[in-house]
Amino acid sequence: MKLMSDGKVRRTEEEWCEILTQWERSGLGPKAFCREQELQLSSFQRWHLKLFGSSGRHDFVAVTAAPPSASSWALEVTLPNGSKLHFQR
Repeated sequence: MKLMSDGKVRRTEEEWCEILTQWERSGLGPKAFCREQELQLSSFQRWHLKLFGSSGRHDFVAVTAAPPSASSWALEVTLPNGSKLHFQR
């Protein structure tokens, strides 16, 4: 980390990789993590996009609908920040 004369902080790509790894392990959302670590959210988002693309390191999980013969079903998804989504029919 390098402190510039204008007071801004410059980090290397390696430093941002470590920061993003810490974020993934934290279970926090980007805003909360940046607030806790005193990072600019815009810088965090820019580096996340640059290093990992729009999908990030997170795996995509396809969910298929229940078979037409099923009269009811339920699905619960727990997000990294602890929020839960409930779907049912």
